[in-house]
Amino acid sequence: MKISRIIILLMVLALNSYAYDSRKCGQMVFGGSHPLSMFFATTGSVTSFISSTGDCSAIAYHSKENKELFYAQNKLELELDIARGEGLYLTELTTIYGCKNSKVSHKKLQQQYVNIFSSKEPLARIDKVLSTQKCKYL
Repeated sequence: MKISRIIILLMVLALNSYAYDSRKCGQMVFGGSHPLSMFFATTGSVTSFISSTGDCSAIAYHSKENKELFYAQNKLELELDIARGEGLYLTELTTIYGCKNSKVSHKKLQQQYVNIFSSKEPLARIDKVLSTQKCKYL
């Protein structure tokens, strides 16, 4: 009885999350045309869904709150990476924003370093710079 409630709860979470795409997540395992792809997408991938990031996850990886948290926790490292135009923190930042060409995005941010960090709202400036790139989560 208890296990069935947990399974139902996990399925509801999986199906009602903005980030979860059951067709896409099922296709990742079976290729989409397999009869079990939909079953696996709603049951078997629940563990992956809850414990991972990306399009098949419950974690709001691309949310505004996550961007703000990531920036707040990594200000100094991001400032250094943006000044250099490369680095782990800068790469993660452009991943959170969903930038298609991170090298170009890195270069644009580096070119705008002074404008970004002379502002009272550096994250808003980063948003503005990345809005000119092909970043899908602004």
